[in-house]
Amino acid sequence: MEENNFHLTLYFLGEVDQEEIPAIQQLLQATTREVPPFTVEFDTLGTFPPRGVPRVVWIGLKESTPLQELYRSLLGRLKILGYKEEKKPFFPHVTLGRVRSPRNTGHLVKLLKTVRGSIPAEEVREIFLMESTLTPKGPIYEVVSRFSLKKSSG
Repeated sequence: MEENNFHLTLYFLGEVDQEEIPAIQQLLQATTREVPPFTVEFDTLGTFPPRGVPRVVWIGLKESTPLQELYRSLLGRLKILGYKEEKKPFFPHVTLGRVRSPRNTGHLVKLLKTVRGSIPAEEVREIFLMESTLTPKGPIYEVVSRFSLKKSSG
């Protein structure tokens, strides 16, 4: 697992025309101006799909009102650009990595159920517009733009 590839997806845009990027950047800027930095706490480990051969390993996040508000605000603005709400409810999680081979996945699933511990909470201070390219060796993520959350006035 490549630590640089750990990420939380607020909304997967899919294929985006280059002409749409400035409008997406504007709505991300408007969204982040409203939301102050906040802390997220980590919860349980799991895989996608939840049954059968795992393809993705993730760690869930505990309920976070600020994260939900950030998501709802972003989604509201994306709808204006024609993006639709995903059919599945928003499930905040950090993707830790992809499973490359089905060999020994039973062992992986058992191991994930036994892992416990205290992972420190993490402060969210910015969000990124990312480009991802899937390759046979795994995904390549590239930062298109970064947006700082609202600075406190104190």
